Formats: sequence, structure tokens, C-alpha cells
Amino acid sequence: MRQWWAVAGAILIVSLVLLSGCQGGQAPAGSATTTTSSIAPTSTSTLGPTTTVSPLTTTTTIPGIIPGVASVRYEDKQFGFSLDRPQNSTIETQGFGAYLPLTQTPMVAITLPKELFEGTNLIEAGVYIGTSSSPAIASKWNLPSAESGEVPAGTIEVNGTSFAVFTSTGAAAGNIYEERVYRALRNATCFEIVELLHSGNIDNYEAGVVAFDRGRFQSYLEAIVQTFSFVSG
Repeated sequence: MRQWWAVAGAILIVSLVLLSGCQGGQAPAGSATTTTSSIAPTSTSTLGPTTTVSPLTTTTTIPGIIPGVASVRYEDKQFGFSLDRPQNSTIETQGFGAYLPLTQTPMVAITLPKELFEGTNLIEAGVYIGTSSSPAIASKWNLPSAESGEVPAGTIEVNGTSFAVFTSTGAAAGNIYEERVYRALRNATCFEIVELLHSGNIDNYEAGVVAFDRGRFQSYLEAIVQTFSFVSG
């Protein structure tokens, strides 16, 4: 009988020990638990793929004097002026005094490349600039040149400077010279800018040569003149 109670007591003790061990593994009520994630952080969104947007690149095309040809700036530091010219044009500094009706003193000329008018009766086209500080010449800056048969064509303002404008057409030995002349007085100096279209009489050419497009080449020369600007006081 005593053995039965001894066994029963041992069973009861073991049960109490097991119950105590289970309760010891649980956190007390109301205490905070800390969970450490084993997942490494990532910069990739789980909402979808990320998209990289490159900055927009804007290319601005500035129309040149001649379509498709870059323009470059010419600056004369002695007389303090600048103007733009087609990159494929030619700069001359002498030999064109006859194209300057009043000043007859060459400074600089911008001539268009002959490739532009191959197969036509146009011989040369350019903008010719001259100056004179002679009081006798400077005093006539706003008068037409009778020797050249100039006709007054009003006045025009180009980048803040007022120019008197004249036109003339001359012919000699089958050559035709069409000029549009701009003259201004600045610091007692006469500035003369001439747009020249020198062509040949189309009737003197063989078949296959065509008359040049006057309006087209006049627009090139006028575009050059419109960039003329004094850059010093």
C-alpha cells in the first residue's frame, strides 16, 4: 500500500516539474518583445521596377545666313564693329576700292563662295566695307553719289545705327553691277557698306547657263548687313 502512494507521489512531482518548465518559456503578460529581422535591407521597391529618367538634351538650331552653313563672327578692333558671315565665305582686305562709291577705301569684304552659283550668270556676290575720315567725303555720307548713278532709298536702322540707303545699277562690256549701299557717320568717320551682285548678260552665255536667283542672293547679303554692329563707343 505504501508503495502505491510512493509511486503516485513521484508521478505528481514529475507533472509539477513539467508544468513549471512550460510556463517558464512564455513571456510574462504585458512585457515587450523585440523581433530582429534576418532579411537584409534592399533599395529595390517591391511596388514595381524602378525607372531611371535621363535629363532631356535640347539641341537648338540657329538659322545661319546660308541654310545649312554655320555662321562665324568677324570683328574689327581698329574701328570697333563686328558682323557675322557664312563660315565658307572669303575675307578680302584689298582690291575692291572701285566697289565703294564714296569712300573708295577698302577695309574688309565678305564674298560668297562661287560654288553657290555655279552654272549661272552670277560672277561674284559680296558685302564690301570701306571708311573715310576725310571731311570732304564724310560730309557727303547722306547724299547720293552722282558718279555712280545712285538713287536714294530712304534710311534704315541696323542694331542701333541709322544708315542712309542708296541703290544703283551699272553696266559695262556685258557686265552688270547691282549695288545697295548703306552709309553712316560715326565719330566723324564715314562707314560705307555695299551689297554687290556682279553678273554677266545672260544673252552672252552658252546654252545650259541659267539666270541666277536675284532674290536668293540679295537675301544672303542683306542678312550679313543686318548683323553689322558697333561694339565700342
